[in-house]
Amino acid sequence: DNLRPDTQYVTTWLSGGWTNDFMTYINMVYLALLTSRTPVIPPFAPSHVDYDGGFPPFGDIFDVSRLAAAINLPVLEWRDVKQENSTAFDELGCWSIWGLAGDTREPRGSHIPYHLKLGISSILIGGNWVPFWTLAKLSFPSRRTQALAENPPQTPAPRSNAQLDPDEHLLCFDFMYYVGVQDNEEWWEEWSPAWIEVGRHARWEKRLERVAVGYIQRALGVEEGEEVPRYIAVHVRHGDFKNTCGDTPIDECFAPLSAYARRVASISAVLSDRSLSIPPHHVLVTSDETSAEWWAEVSALGWRRTDHVAERTEERYGKWYVPLVDAVTQSLGVGFVGTSGSTMSLVAKRRVEDWSGGVGELVQYGYKDADAH
Repeated sequence: DNLRPDTQYVTTWLSGGWTNDFMTYINMVYLALLTSRTPVIPPFAPSHVDYDGGFPPFGDIFDVSRLAAAINLPVLEWRDVKQENSTAFDELGCWSIWGLAGDTREPRGSHIPYHLKLGISSILIGGNWVPFWTLAKLSFPSRRTQALAENPPQTPAPRSNAQLDPDEHLLCFDFMYYVGVQDNEEWWEEWSPAWIEVGRHARWEKRLERVAVGYIQRALGVEEGEEVPRYIAVHVRHGDFKNTCGDTPIDECFAPLSAYARRVASISAVLSDRSLSIPPHHVLVTSDETSAEWWAEVSALGWRRTDHVAERTEERYGKWYVPLVDAVTQSLGVGFVGTSGSTMSLVAKRRVEDWSGGVGELVQYGYKDADAH
């Protein structure tokens, strides 16, 4: 009832890890541009943080007004159209992209509809990846009618068992991560339309950035209120990446710190040629690695880090601020070295390159000396 009758909208759900979820929402906003619809962005779902970390609204992390102005399109959040404390349970029909991507023939599971008190019934479309215009065409009556006739009947809403056709007023998709103009790997390309047209304009919300800058200042030994000096950010992804190593021993699969150091030196040289000198200790490392021995090696290189335990980040700001402060830290340097295959590294590299004209590189891993060059 809170949607304008003279405006059409689009929304999506998510369930893929925080950076992947950011990419999913950016894909949805790009589809909104293609279809002249107003995007309605849900909150983020806890994935890399515990469930009790909550569901932070998109606008508590990104500057929605700035994004809307940059892309010349109104941008709404779900809290704009439904009160966050509402007890009303609403039914909505959606299209499921995920349903035909695997063997389950079920919509993608997500905590978001339950959190928003929505009952979702779905019609399965798509496959392993879907072109944007395959989805955009569903915004138009003739293609919608054709798709309703061609595709299997609805998967009923889990709570009410209701079966609704996908909504025309509020176009809805279950999971828009595997979507692209030409293929679903194009976020890794510098020409990615979703990044160029939308993603690069999603800047940090001011309070979050202010808090993160305080962390950066303390890590670099800068007094509060002083200008943050130029630095190179490093993101070393380990954690669940060990699952990609197969039979290769972890110490051979993961790139050694010396590989990251070579990349840092390479970026420092490029920046020096631009008359941007970076002191050797102005390197800020973020990582999900928990080994004290590994972090001692980082310190031995003279590099700095944010110690979220010592900073009491969770107690002061909540569980989400650990990955959020790291993401802001990665994005505000003039150089960035990340881990190949990590979407968190990918997006950080894009931000450094586009926001500050910086230089980014990704370290290869997977076998011994994978990044030797």
